[in-house]
Amino acid sequence: MNQPTFTLSILRNAMRVILATALAAGAATAANAMPPAGGGSHVEEALTVMHQRFDAADSNHDGRISREEARQHMPFVYRNFDAIDTEHKGYVTSAQIEAYAARQAMARRGGGLR
Repeated sequence: MNQPTFTLSILRNAMRVILATALAAGAATAANAMPPAGGGSHVEEALTVMHQRFDAADSNHDGRISREEARQHMPFVYRNFDAIDTEHKGYVTSAQIEAYAARQAMARRGGGLR
């Protein structure tokens, strides 16, 4: 198996695990935490829901959410805000949330990218 395909496979699985966990934890506080019905992979469904929640939280539509926006709409992101905001800019993007979720899933599996 070539390295890029293997890495992509690991990241997709990691995203599925962490996003499913985050969505399940947030389901009690967010009515829009349910994955969309229909076909598609669990990763795609989890990403779709995460993007929907991100868009709802991004009240000024600038492509990023502040700590306060996260507090109001994305409890998982709020609880982990400092770890997600690795550049300490006071906001996070959907790409940063995805990267954090992938890192957390990899850590739970006891590995990293090799």
